Amino acid sequence: MKIDLRILNGNVRDPSDELRAEVLPEEFGEIRLSGPATVELKIDRSGKEVFLTGRVFGRQWLTDCRTLEEFEHSFDVPVEARVVIDPHVASSEFDDSAEDEFLLKVNPQEGEVDLTECLRQQILLNEPLRPVKDPDAEFSWIESEEKPEEKADPRWGKLKQLKERMSSSKAEEQEP
Repeated sequence: MKIDLRILNGNVRDPSDELRAEVLPEEFGEIRLSGPATVELKIDRSGKEVFLTGRVFGRQWLTDCRTLEEFEHSFDVPVEARVVIDPHVASSEFDDSAEDEFLLKVNPQEGEVDLTECLRQQILLNEPLRPVKDPDAEFSWIESEEKPEEKADPRWGKLKQLKERMSSSKAEEQEP
């Protein structure tokens, strides 16, 4: 999700303090969204820094850790980012070392800031470790004692016949 720096700076005709946008599933790579994710951000401007706080929410496909079935999971994840507009930065720098927020340093000549990586990481970090389709349902694994009858590959039949002939001919040779 790219945001025009003019919006963050308040250099547009109607500078809003809130931003709402939809992000397409293709932008998140390995996160399997079932539709677009919605991003809602509040913009707080303070000099050359812009603080973005809000949330990203939507639905994604996960695999149930018990049954290995895929299911749709809703997510609603908080997002906090600080954008520093610095003319001394050659290209955008992304720093996720702080626990509570992402830091993005952007050269004003670039014209936009890309929040896709911030959003992607927040969604991934908030995925359940052991996703379960229906956590309230009782689950028990029952392994049947009956083993399914295995069908032999018909190609092995010829080999078994040859083996029987070979063993019978050896037995005849060894008899006195």
